[in-house]
Amino acid sequence: MTQLELNGRNIPVDVYVRRVRHIYLRIMPGPRLELVMPRHCTTSVGEVLARKRRWVEKKTAEMASARQLVTAGSFLFHGRSYAIKTASGRNEVAMNGNTATIFLRPRSRATAVLRRFLAAETLAYASDHVSRFCQELGVDFRNIATREMRKWGYCTRDGKLCFNWRLICLPPELAEYIVLHESLHLKHFNHSKRFKTALARLLPDYRRREISLRSYLTN
Repeated sequence: MTQLELNGRNIPVDVYVRRVRHIYLRIMPGPRLELVMPRHCTTSVGEVLARKRRWVEKKTAEMASARQLVTAGSFLFHGRSYAIKTASGRNEVAMNGNTATIFLRPRSRATAVLRRFLAAETLAYASDHVSRFCQELGVDFRNIATREMRKWGYCTRDGKLCFNWRLICLPPELAEYIVLHESLHLKHFNHSKRFKTALARLLPDYRRREISLRSYLTN
């Protein structure tokens, strides 16, 4: 296995060769690196890692200080932290003050019940905001879903929108940014100048929100 030595620590590097035009380097939880290389690439893995060393140092430091949205003992909801308690009940979540009680049937798992609750809340939030944004933008969408994934959301060319099921955990202004960003791709399916101009018009402080989003882990 390829590794990158960084500040006395060996970080695993998963290397993939695929039909892509450019080199992609991603930092995954752990941390570990995922390096995607184009076929017939003349640049070596070692050269890529050496060139990206400072970037990796910066990103691993950001990840180390980032907040997890859901842990064994607590979770965030609209940016607010709730301590988790469990009790016997009907597989539902009740929130009161700074505590969330997860009611469980026999043999049910708290993690599964909490995930279903957060996914349902995310879907309701995203559906409401996508509908409003699409009306403002004059575009239509096909459907909305939630799933487990490494990023916050994506949009397909045929109008499907999908969001990380943890979206509802984020502070409202950050969740709003993600939903608007993906909704805008229904009109500009890229990150072109037109896309960024439209985003800046709708959310003048979108860059500040992008930076704040780095403080939270997607998984």
